[in-house]
Amino acid sequence: SLVICKRRKTYVLRFSENPIAEVFCPTRISSDIGCIAPRSFAQVESGSVWLSDRGIVIFDGRTVQHLPASDMMNDMFTDVENPRYVRRDRLGRVIDAVGVFYPKRQQYLLMVPTAQTQRGCNVIVVWDTKLNNVTIWEFCQEFQSMVVGKDSEGNERVYAGDVNGFVWILDFGYTDVVGLPNATGTVRGTVT
Repeated sequence: SLVICKRRKTYVLRFSENPIAEVFCPTRISSDIGCIAPRSFAQVESGSVWLSDRGIVIFDGRTVQHLPASDMMNDMFTDVENPRYVRRDRLGRVIDAVGVFYPKRQQYLLMVPTAQTQRGCNVIVVWDTKLNNVTIWEFCQEFQSMVVGKDSEGNERVYAGDVNGFVWILDFGYTDVVGLPNATGTVRGTVT
């Protein structure tokens, strides 16, 4: 299957055993949920996840639905008065948003720019897929990229690039009780 998203619609294109020989017509699976952030797509164990107009959604192979665990924080995508309102371009897209799945901790991480930022993202929305809860981390630093990779010892890490050209490892430091105190660089922030 291939998931195709427009801004407010989602389609699925299904293939037979040989995708070159037989392609079925795209089927609309949602008439009101699409994608506003192309770099927010990630594959989690239970399906595909991305950012829609009204928050994080998941496609489980049959339907697209808003992530129930994120209901209490979805106002940051819809309420312009919210200080963490997600900054959009003139077409309503969130081009700067970046999403990855972090298998080591079973988390979907979504960096989003807010009205407080100029060039990058200062909020990371973390959906713990095992506990099914959402945590919001707000940073005083702005990031533009994020990727899951392996360090020199083969350990899985989340790397983030900031607007000043520096690379950070987000799984180290004081804020999540990982690493040695006073021995690791830390992106400081608050947990809500």
